[in-house]
Amino acid sequence: MSVPVYTKTPKKLSTFLEKIRSLGIPNNADDDWLIRIGYDKASDRSLLVVLKYVGFVDQGGAPTKLWSDFRTNNGPKALGISIREAYKKLFETYPNAQNLSDGEITAFYAGDYKGGTQGLSAISSTFKTLCAKADFAIEKKEEICDQDITEQIKKTNTSRNQPDSSKDKNLTINFNIQINLPNTDKSDIYDKIFKSMKQYLLTD
Repeated sequence: MSVPVYTKTPKKLSTFLEKIRSLGIPNNADDDWLIRIGYDKASDRSLLVVLKYVGFVDQGGAPTKLWSDFRTNNGPKALGISIREAYKKLFETYPNAQNLSDGEITAFYAGDYKGGTQGLSAISSTFKTLCAKADFAIEKKEEICDQDITEQIKKTNTSRNQPDSSKDKNLTINFNIQINLPNTDKSDIYDKIFKSMKQYLLTD
């Protein structure tokens, strides 16, 4: 299992994330850009490494959709989704990993990290700093399914309530006509009745 990247200046990471929400989106997030916005120390370069790890920039340093999304009101949720993906193994083991203690996080990576305790502590601090800027609230899958079914039912009902013009063109109407025939032996009366029916009811 690969070990996450980290910065040894988590407080700077917190202010850095807030800053990029207000700054314009650069064509390329590189060392020169970092210096221009006030992060000119060698240790500040680790901030870009963290951005790349979470998905703010691609391998060439160009900002991704996450960068744009993070600057909107839905930014925390977009970041939460990206954190879940970047720290996938951690979230597979602990679905609510954002709530873990430092000890639990360092214990999870201790077997794969070859450095000392300071590095493990930085991994935990970096992760928790990112999580503090994110929103991990997601809808339950069952609720999403219920909403999809409800919407499908609405669409079906709407479709059923709309008249079908193709059917209107071939509309057929059936009449049930009851005639009380007189009790008589005169057949000409019956002949006249059926003749009238043919004339007035059976014509096109």
